[in-house]
Amino acid sequence: MFSTKIQINPWILFYAFLGVLLIDLVFRLQTVLLIFFVAFIINCGLRPIVSWLEDKLKFKRSVAITIVYLTGIVLAILILTFIFGETYRQILLFFTDIDSKIFQLLNFLQNNFPFLVDLLNIDNISKLDVKSFIDNTPILVQILSTFGSQGLRFVFNAFEFILFFLLIIILSIYMIKPKEGFYTSFVGMLPSKISRITQNLLPKIEYNLGSWLISLFVLMFFIGFFTYLIILLPGFFDTTYILGKYALLIALISGLLEAVPNIGPTITLIITLIIAITSGGSIPILIYIIIMFMLLQQIEALFLVPIIMKKAVNLHPVVSILGVLGGFSVAGVLGALLSMPVLSVFQIVFVEILKYYKDLENKNLHTYNINKNHSS
Repeated sequence: MFSTKIQINPWILFYAFLGVLLIDLVFRLQTVLLIFFVAFIINCGLRPIVSWLEDKLKFKRSVAITIVYLTGIVLAILILTFIFGETYRQILLFFTDIDSKIFQLLNFLQNNFPFLVDLLNIDNISKLDVKSFIDNTPILVQILSTFGSQGLRFVFNAFEFILFFLLIIILSIYMIKPKEGFYTSFVGMLPSKISRITQNLLPKIEYNLGSWLISLFVLMFFIGFFTYLIILLPGFFDTTYILGKYALLIALISGLLEAVPNIGPTITLIITLIIAITSGGSIPILIYIIIMFMLLQQIEALFLVPIIMKKAVNLHPVVSILGVLGGFSVAGVLGALLSMPVLSVFQIVFVEILKYYKDLENKNLHTYNINKNHSS
């Protein structure tokens, strides 16, 4: 009869208990951590610009920060005034005859995809009087009727969003203000082993997230601009082509969805095809859109991403798609948008920890070989 004595190291229990407490704390403080993380990403993206103004143009750091943020505010106002203003006009134009557009879409599906008739319950959809509902319902009543008992909550969420936005901006300013990084003094307080890892880890995270943010905005601009040209181009050859009326709207959707890797371009294509069909687009126009969008995706994958994103996040498409889906299931649209920087941080932390222990192992092996040679 054999008996085994199981011994449990008290430190294992302590670390397990500490891990459970940490997970519970993260869950309870998820909003605070989200605000901190977004502010940190903004800090990562703007810090190189502020440092360039300070080092190259000899501005005081506070003046450089003021210039960067004021420039951002002015650009945001211009974008809201011109681009979003025109986009809003195009949205209203699209919804002016929304009932006929829905009929056009249903008719197209019935003629080309009859198997969808029962699946989508098209007969009931065709009876909807969407235009009358939009015209005769005040905006607040629309919100309440759309969201039901959550209507007032929707209004409160809008104020919460403004508050969170201001907190993020203020927090990012305080992060950028120190020249060496706001985390330097904190790192010095950590134990020596953790401090050595963190000293290499945080600058890499800051650099990668900054590169990702700047690269993302450049890609969004390029994709939005080329999409705008793609949608406008047929109008120079066909006077009956009306999809060009929504060119800016489609370009804006394309640019914004570029923030959702791999999935975003597909969603943009689907939305564009729906707008084209409801606007009376012919089969050649639909084929043109599909071909040009696929060509644009190939150009992006072969040329734009390697050039623009070469210093930023480099993840396998399967990992990025799973990350987007996981982020969306946890925190909705915002979670999907932040999935890439979160995955990037995990990747850097994992690689850096492995590198640290590998170097430590090589160092111990080297010491062992030296001691062995001396003893022999």
